[in-house]
Amino acid sequence: MTMSAEMDVRWEEMQAAFGAMASSSTLPQEWQLITIPTELALIHKISADAFQFNGQRVGMANPNDLKCRLVLVEKGSLSVMQWSGHRRLGPGEAVLLTDVNGNELHASGPIELIILALPIWWCLRELAEATRVITETFIPAGFIGASALAQLVRAMAEKGNGVWVASAGRLLSALLKEALLAQVNEHESARQGAVFTERRMQEIFAFICLNYGQEGLSARDAAAALGYSLRTVHKTCAARGTSFTTLLMETRLSAAAYQLSLGTERISEIAYEAGFSSLSHFCRLFRQRFGLSAGEYRRGVALPLVGSADDDYGDDQPAPTASPTDP
Repeated sequence: MTMSAEMDVRWEEMQAAFGAMASSSTLPQEWQLITIPTELALIHKISADAFQFNGQRVGMANPNDLKCRLVLVEKGSLSVMQWSGHRRLGPGEAVLLTDVNGNELHASGPIELIILALPIWWCLRELAEATRVITETFIPAGFIGASALAQLVRAMAEKGNGVWVASAGRLLSALLKEALLAQVNEHESARQGAVFTERRMQEIFAFICLNYGQEGLSARDAAAALGYSLRTVHKTCAARGTSFTTLLMETRLSAAAYQLSLGTERISEIAYEAGFSSLSHFCRLFRQRFGLSAGEYRRGVALPLVGSADDDYGDDQPAPTASPTDP
């Protein structure tokens, strides 16, 4: 492989590990990336020398691509710059980043990291009790659960896939909630001015992630739950180039695609759990969104070590008793 081709691969791997699209980056001379797929998250183990990564925030129109990334520093130090300020993390410290916000990461020397790339809707669902907004949270060494969190992340990276990882997700959720609660007052005091618009957008998205399985969910429901006017919900979504309905459908399809990748439920059950009242409507939208039937998608991306369930109706064949098409 030529040096140019190697740098191109390194560039692509950095974007896959850190998320977003890089506006500019200083590539490391030494770089090693190991990616471990699990039922809960993609786990990236990184060993590198000095680098700088400037990531642009990702639009809200495609939640299927959005991730929360728990970045744990194992060796060296990592500088993280976001809208709320700058932090320098040392060994045993971590930060929870989202693709929704741009971020700048800088390592001035050799560094080792473990990154857990979690579906953003999982983070919002699991952590909403701590705060309605996930922008970023730093987990310093002084946090009482920092050591336990670091040990858990290391164990997940070592054990890989399997039932243990799914149970570890519950402990991960509990530790991150505690970290968010410890940081929430600091973050609340930093939000002002134009930041409130961003906050409203993330609260709307959080509401969708928590309730997408509810049949008939609407923008009016979001407005009532969040204390906004219906007009505010529509205007906030429009300001980000999307709509409440688009976000809801994308989130439902994203959640369904994730469940299909696990291969443990029937397609009909996955469709109804994602909030679709009609299997035929789900199958049609899924094919439009991904270019594959739900069955084809499952066979193409199902994770290893997970047995797939037989489906009652095959790929796109709906149940004879499917309920009317969703609005």
